[in-house]
Amino acid sequence: MINSAGDAVDPSTLLGEVALDVSILGEDGDPRSLATLGADTLNDAVELDTEGLEPGKQTLRMRLNVTTADAVLNSGESVSGTELTPQVVDVPLVIEPPLGYPSLDGMVDFGAAEGPPALSATLKVKGPGCLWLVPNSAVVEASPVEVTQASISSANSTPDSCFSVSDGLDAELPLLLTSDDAGNGALQGTFDVSMMPLEGGETQTLPVRFTAELSKDLNPTSFWLTLVIAALFGPGIPILLAYLLKFLLASKIPPGGLLAVSMDVEVHDGSVLRDGRRLAWRAEDAREFKSVTGGGTRRLEVGGAVLVARMGASPFGSGYVLVEAGDRIGVSKHKPMPHGRRRQALLPLALTGQWVALFTPGDRQHVELLVLTAPGARPEARDALLEDAERRVPALIDELVEDAGDTDTPGNATAAAAGDPFGLDGGSAGWTPSASPRLTEIKRATSDRPSKQSPPMAPPPQASDDQSGSWDPFAN
Repeated sequence: MINSAGDAVDPSTLLGEVALDVSILGEDGDPRSLATLGADTLNDAVELDTEGLEPGKQTLRMRLNVTTADAVLNSGESVSGTELTPQVVDVPLVIEPPLGYPSLDGMVDFGAAEGPPALSATLKVKGPGCLWLVPNSAVVEASPVEVTQASISSANSTPDSCFSVSDGLDAELPLLLTSDDAGNGALQGTFDVSMMPLEGGETQTLPVRFTAELSKDLNPTSFWLTLVIAALFGPGIPILLAYLLKFLLASKIPPGGLLAVSMDVEVHDGSVLRDGRRLAWRAEDAREFKSVTGGGTRRLEVGGAVLVARMGASPFGSGYVLVEAGDRIGVSKHKPMPHGRRRQALLPLALTGQWVALFTPGDRQHVELLVLTAPGARPEARDALLEDAERRVPALIDELVEDAGDTDTPGNATAAAAGDPFGLDGGSAGWTPSASPRLTEIKRATSDRPSKQSPPMAPPPQASDDQSGSWDPFAN
C-alpha cells in the first residue's frame, strides 16, 4: 500500500477500519469471493483457488473499504468516523486449460452480411489437443428483431472428426454461421466447443462468444418495380422513382422501442469517467425509453442532441442518421470519424447497439455519451456496448484534437470543400488526416491525383472480447 506521494504505508498504522475484499469475476459477471483482509493482514499473500473456474479470460477485482477513526471534539463529544468511497481495481487474468488441453480464443467475429447470413470464420487454437464444435449449441443473446434463430456448424463436430493440433502449434478451427432471417443490427451469442488431450482423456466443454453485423438486402419488390419502370419510361423517371421509393421505405428510423441513455462523462488519461467513477450503468438509466411508432420517424431527440434520418444523395441502399449537436464534434461506434463539414456523428438507421460521443475540442470535462440499445437486450450485450465506448472514445478524441490543429489552413479548407457527391464520406472541413500517423500512407497515395478527395476514414478497432461483467441496473 502506498500514499498519494508514492511512499509505502504500513497498513497496521492506519487508524479506523480497513478492509480489502478480493474476488474473481467470470464472463457471466458473477463475483466469487477469495478473501477479505483487514489492516493487520493486508500485506498477506492470497492463494487463488482455480477449482471450478472455466479456462479463459477472468477479472481479479480488489475493493478497498476505509472508514476513518472516530474523533473527539474539544467538548468531549465523540464523532463517528467517515466511510470513504470504496476504491476498486480490476486486474485482467487468464485461466489456462489443464496440461494437455488446447487453448482457445474467447471470441469469434464473423464479420458483416447483407440479407440472411452465411458467414465463415475461424476459432484460433493453440495446441496440444483435440477439439470439436458441439452441434446445435449456438445461443443468441442479442439480435435484430427480425432474426429469431442462428446456427453455427463445422466439419469438425464429433469426437471422431475432432480438430487435432500438435504441441506448440497455432491453428484455426473453421466455422460457418447461418440463419434464415435477415435484419439490421448486431448478432451476438455463444456456442460450445469440446476438447480433450491428443492421447485421449476426459472431455471438457467451454463456451465461446461470437458476433456478427447484419443488414437487410435490397427489397426485391422495390428493385423489380424500378427496373420495369426504367424499361418503359427511360432512365430519368426510374431514377426519380428510386429516390421516391428510398425516401418512403429506407430513410426513416424504424419503429420499435429504444433505450436511449445520455451520460455526462469526462475523458481523462485514457479513461472515461462518469461523475468521477468508472463508466457504468445506473438504475435510473432504465427510464430513458424512447418509442418510435407508426411507420418510423425522421427525428428523435436524445439528451442534448437530435437524431435526424437522411436518405443520402444516392438513390440506392439505405439511408443513415446524423447526430445534430450544435458546434460539438461527434464520433460513433458505426463511424469512428466525424461526417461532413459540420463534423457530425453518423449512425445506421437501426440505432440499437450503437454509441455516440459528443465533445468540444479542448474541453474533455464535458463529453456527452449517448448509448443506444434495445430494451430487451441481455445484460452482457449492454455491458459489452458500454465497454466498447470506454475503450475507444479516449483514443478517438485524442486523434481528433491532435488533427484539429491543422483545420484552419487554406489548403485544408479547400480540400474539405470538394466532398463526396454521394454525401456519405466527404467534405469534412472540421478535420484533416495530415496529423494522423494511421492516415499518412493513404494521404501520400492520393496526393498526386488531379481531383481532390475526401479524407479517408479510419477503420474501427476490433471488438474486444474482454467481458469484465458488472451489476445490471435493468434487472427486475
